[in-house]
Amino acid sequence: MNSPYPTYTPTPLCAATIDNEWIPSCPSHLKPVVGIKFDTLQQGISFYENYARVSGFDTRLYSTKKRKYDGKISLKYCVCNKEGFRETPRL
Repeated sequence: MNSPYPTYTPTPLCAATIDNEWIPSCPSHLKPVVGIKFDTLQQGISFYENYARVSGFDTRLYSTKKRKYDGKISLKYCVCNKEGFRETPRL
């Protein structure tokens, strides 16, 4: 898949914090920042998949919120593949 974002494939390095969380080390231009916007949902997903790959983890799409008045997607969660539990289908 062709991505408009630059690729970077070093050996991932991480640093542990006091709370035992891991902060991935990667170039600052590949890190997400608060308020980042994308023209399409696919561009956002590609950005986070690239960031995850460079940082040494994998992502999955978790949940979707749709607007009531027109049914269009308004929010999509892209989380670490170790985050929480997969949603099970409701009966």
